Amino acid sequence: VRTYIKCSTNQVPTPPCKHIFAATDGMMIKFSLSYDRHRLADWQKIEAAAKRAFLSFIVDPATGRHINRE
Repeated sequence: VRTYIKCSTNQVPTPPCKHIFAATDGMMIKFSLSYDRHRLADWQKIEAAAKRAFLSFIVDPATGRHINRE
């Protein structure tokens, strides 16, 4: 399992979802996101945006340039 999403079924205006997934195959990093259940249809876009944001911080120590991991 690479992605796990659990959403609340409570009758509240904005029930939350918890979204857990692995960063990439070669990295042992686990993401944990929370968002409104009404955004569940966009879970793949949310996951991709979180990965891009995280991976944008990876820099080659020798050159100081960003490494593209995707």
